[in-house]
Amino acid sequence: MPRERREILLSEAELVDAIQSYRRMQTDVLPAGEIVAVEVQSADCIKVSILMEYGDCEQQADFVLSGARVIEVLIRFCIENNIPIPRCGKKSLQITAGELCLKIELSQATAQTDEAAAEGGAKQRPQATDDQSAMVTSDGRRIKPAPWIKKRAS
Repeated sequence: MPRERREILLSEAELVDAIQSYRRMQTDVLPAGEIVAVEVQSADCIKVSILMEYGDCEQQADFVLSGARVIEVLIRFCIENNIPIPRCGKKSLQITAGELCLKIELSQATAQTDEAAAEGGAKQRPQATDDQSAMVTSDGRRIKPAPWIKKRAS
């Protein structure tokens, strides 16, 4: 049975971008402020230093992201940068050459599950019938086109 393994490596700058991207979507995870440093402490633990400004006062604080949250950060980065990742793949983290790595393993069984979900969840376009004034959708309903759509000349 064939298996697939993908590794997506992020440099420190890309990791900062990934955290900023995730923070835009999940506003309750980290406070507002400039990310001044990111340190990968272990494969599933990232320390983020944020410089927060309150009027004339500045304060730098460290926050720790760990476990599934780090995987969510990297998945968000992949989505925003159009890097395709399989939904049903087993995702884990590791450090490779000093960079954080999202490791995705996909076996034939999980690939088939992913394909079935994609086929079942994808909406199909209506199919034309002999009578161009009506169309049949994938669930068998007949719909009429909008009045501004011209009929084809027979």
